[in-house]
Amino acid sequence: MNLLCISISTFFQHQRSFLWPAVEAVWKDHTSPALTAIREEGRSVTLAGDGRCDSPGHSAKYGTYSLIDMATGHVIGLHLVQSNKVSSSYHMELEGLKRGITALQEMGILIKEIVTDRHMQIQKWLRDNHHEIKHSYDVWHVAKVVKKKLVALSKQKECDQLFKWIKSITNHLYWAAASSSDDDGAVIVSKWKSVSNHIQNIHHGHDGPFTDCQHEELANRDWLKPGSKAAVKVEEIVLSKRLCTDVAKLSTGYQTSTLESFHATINHFAPKMMSFSYLGQACRQIIAALHFNENVHREVATNTDGTEKHVVVFPKYKSGDNFSMKPTMVDQTFHYVDKLMNMVFEICESNQPTVMATPAPPQLTNGKRRPTEEELQTVVARRFKRLCY
Repeated sequence: MNLLCISISTFFQHQRSFLWPAVEAVWKDHTSPALTAIREEGRSVTLAGDGRCDSPGHSAKYGTYSLIDMATGHVIGLHLVQSNKVSSSYHMELEGLKRGITALQEMGILIKEIVTDRHMQIQKWLRDNHHEIKHSYDVWHVAKVVKKKLVALSKQKECDQLFKWIKSITNHLYWAAASSSDDDGAVIVSKWKSVSNHIQNIHHGHDGPFTDCQHEELANRDWLKPGSKAAVKVEEIVLSKRLCTDVAKLSTGYQTSTLESFHATINHFAPKMMSFSYLGQACRQIIAALHFNENVHREVATNTDGTEKHVVVFPKYKSGDNFSMKPTMVDQTFHYVDKLMNMVFEICESNQPTVMATPAPPQLTNGKRRPTEEELQTVVARRFKRLCY
């Protein structure tokens, strides 16, 4: 159509000079007042933390560690780690947490508790370096592992009866944590262990502080027979020493579901199937955080008669005709876009060359020797020779 358009090199130049610095400046203006208010109030924060890789598989290039203030539900820490800055991609999550906690403590933020998954490196690092911070585990991450083991067990011979109990057992794990106080790790473990007796129709005489089930008299159910293969295998899973140790550290009042929602939001701005530069990845995640913080507390939409709107969904994790009711929220807002545009105009009008304050680390290929033309021709010739013979 013979339309005049800027070249791709011009676009990337504009991106480096105007767009990226504007994103960084707006993020700083967004987080600084909130962190300053926390420090001035003297409030100790409870954080939810988790890592996210930029690509599926075990060879990710970037790892992002996000920290959410559980009192407000807002993202207050976002740290991007490139794999060549640590020994391997497996260590990116721990490095992101280190940067996040260090940045908050340097600003004078008191961290009371952090809720994470059961990452072994994070467990050890917090235990050795920050014993003043209470480390709790998210119930969903633990329940997911338990459910996976129970589903695999229910497929074994003579264990198909267990399938009906999987949902009840995982729900019991949530109840054991939610019905206890923060410092009652022994009670949480005792409640959790009682489920191995409950599914065998034994409701009294449990080990530990929780000795009797609290439910009313139950009708006849498909109880597991004591001593059967299914009952014995379930006891091995439920009474596992490592699992019980982690159950004692379950968070009783917080879950990282908000953080999982934020990571799903990042996928809209930085899909895992696309590759970005370090600064491009960082800025896309910042924009995702701005969007998430603006819309995290949306209200439920209402009908004309004032009743709340709901929609019926059929989640993949629910088999058969099981469905759920989800509230329909009001439309999302995008006021942060206006702030980004205004910041871009300010940078353009300043006529000053602008770069991001956050430097990009060397590329993964940095330090690699580029092969000579002769070496490349030798490789091609050797490959052609193999094909011919």
